[in-house]
Amino acid sequence: MKLKRRIIFFLSILFLGLVGFGLYSMYKYITNQPPTEASAKALEALAYAKSESANKYATAKVKKAELVHSQAMREWDYQNKKYFFSRNFDRVEKLMIEAESLALEASGEATNRKVSAKGLIEKKLKTTLQELELFEKKFKILPLSSQTFSSFSKSKMLYTEALGKFKEKDYHEAEKAIKESETQITKINKIARNKLTDYYRNFPIWKRNARRAREMSRNGQIVILVNKFESTCYVLKSEKVIAEYKSEFGTNWMGDKRFMGDHATPEGIYKVVKMKSGSKTRYYKSLTINYPNDDDEAAFNAMKKSGSISKKSKIGSLIQIHGFGGKGVHWTQGCIALENKDMDKIYNIARINTPVVIIGSEQPLSEYLK
Repeated sequence: MKLKRRIIFFLSILFLGLVGFGLYSMYKYITNQPPTEASAKALEALAYAKSESANKYATAKVKKAELVHSQAMREWDYQNKKYFFSRNFDRVEKLMIEAESLALEASGEATNRKVSAKGLIEKKLKTTLQELELFEKKFKILPLSSQTFSSFSKSKMLYTEALGKFKEKDYHEAEKAIKESETQITKINKIARNKLTDYYRNFPIWKRNARRAREMSRNGQIVILVNKFESTCYVLKSEKVIAEYKSEFGTNWMGDKRFMGDHATPEGIYKVVKMKSGSKTRYYKSLTINYPNDDDEAAFNAMKKSGSISKKSKIGSLIQIHGFGGKGVHWTQGCIALENKDMDKIYNIARINTPVVIIGSEQPLSEYLK
C-alpha cells in the first residue's frame, strides 16, 4: 500500500513538473518572439534612406545603419539556432531600433545636403556658363595650344552633363561634373587672360601707330590700316575709313613677328614695295610690304643677342597682303589674306609706297573683355 502511494506521489510530481515545464515553454514561446516589427521598421527606414540618396549624401551614416542591421541579423540567426526556450531576442530588437534610428538620421542628413547642394549647383552652373561664354566670345579666337582647346571642349561637355543631371535631380553627380567643369574653364580662362594681358603690353605702340596712320592719310593719301583683333583691313583717306575688308593672319597671329617660321604677322609701320598679279604670285594678287624694316632688324638682333631666340634664327621676309582668304580662320604663315573680290578692290586702290600700318587693336583690354 505504501509502495502504491509512493508511485502515485512520484507520478503526480512528474506530471506537475511536465505541466510546469510545458507552461514555462509556452510562456517563453509567447513572450520571446523575434522582433519582426522592429525589423520591418529598420528595413523600411533603410529603403527610405536609399531613396533619398543617403548612400551619396550621408554615406558614413547609412553604412553604419547597414552594419548595425547586419549585426542584428547575425544575432537573430544565432538565437534561432538555440532551443526555443533558451532564445533571447532582446539584443536583436535593440540593434534593429538602432539601425532604424541611424537610417532616419541618414535620410535627414541627405535631404539637408541635397537642398544645400542644389543651391550650390545652381550658382556654379550660372558662373561656369558665364566663364564658358567668356571663352567663346573673347578667348576662342586666340592662338592657344591644342591642349587648351581640348580642355575647353571637356569643360563644355562636363557642363552639359551637370545640367542634365541637375534636371534629373541627381545632385550628387551634377555637383561632381560642375565642379570639374568649373575647375577646367577657370584654369583655361586664366591662361588666356594672362596671354592676352602680356600681348596688350604693346597697346601704347598700337595707339600711336594707328594715330600715325590717320595723320598720314590727311592730305588724301591712301593708307592701309590692319587691325588684328578685329580681323579687318581698313583703307583710310583724309582720316576717314573709305573701305574695310575681313582679313586672316598667321596661325600664331597674336604677337609681333620674331623670326622666320614663327607664323606670326608682323606689327609696325610699313609700305607696299611690290604689286603682283596673275602668274607672278601664288595667291591671286598680292601687295608685298617692306618687312623687315629697320625697326624689325634692330629688334631681331637684340633678341639674338639676349638669347631670347636662337642665334641660328633668320628674320624672314615676303610678308604680303594677298588673296585666297575667306577661310574663316587664321591660316597663313604670317601674311594678311583677303577674299579675292576684296583683293581686287584694294589692289586697284594701292600703289607702290602706300603705307601699311599693322596693329593689335585700338580697343583697350578692359573694353575688349566687357
